[in-house]
Amino acid sequence: MTNNLSLLSTLFEYPDNYPTVFQSNAMKYFDNSDIHILRYKKEIEGSRYDKLYYYKVPKLLEYLKSCKNLKDYILFLDATDTNFYKDPINMVTDFLKHQCKALFCADPHIWPKTEATNLYNTKPKLSDYCYLNSGAYIGYTDYIIHCLETLTHQRPYENIDDQGNWTYLYIHDNQQEIKVDQHRSIFFSTLEAKADITFERDKFIIKQSPYIVHDNGPNTPDTIKITKEL
Repeated sequence: MTNNLSLLSTLFEYPDNYPTVFQSNAMKYFDNSDIHILRYKKEIEGSRYDKLYYYKVPKLLEYLKSCKNLKDYILFLDATDTNFYKDPINMVTDFLKHQCKALFCADPHIWPKTEATNLYNTKPKLSDYCYLNSGAYIGYTDYIIHCLETLTHQRPYENIDDQGNWTYLYIHDNQQEIKVDQHRSIFFSTLEAKADITFERDKFIIKQSPYIVHDNGPNTPDTIKITKEL
């Protein structure tokens, strides 16, 4: 079982019994008490971007501050398009090698575009997957809470989703406390990554051997969605 790591996810406006994509695999690797699936009815009106921000920032913060059994590290996964590729028993150890406080999934495209987009050229570019994606991240629990408090009480962008607001923190982080997993060693985005995936002996093989696969973004000729097959 995974030690010292709490798994969190949010589902909003889905049926009460709707399963997360990663649910069956998570049960193999985590004690039930370390899996926190936050389910919300329709609490606000507005665009999908407003809802993504609301449920994944202030509502997530509210839960984290009220929860008494969180571990020292948090793994957050989007509920409908992420899954485990392999046992995460060494995930915390590999996260710590990045020497940061929070590590995010990497995306080959910027989304959403904001006034801070042009500041990406001030950040390290180690691969084409150099843009922050908030659908999967790992970090120190106290630091994640600190960031969510900032994004809740000093929201950088109105009418923009959680990813745009997390990106603001990343772009303006001069201490390298937030990093993007550009080599996809922990989080693997399948967007335009078909060349890195093969199918052998009835299973998908990913060259980078990550812990988490994230089927983010649209379908393209160079994209193959695999999370529901893992």
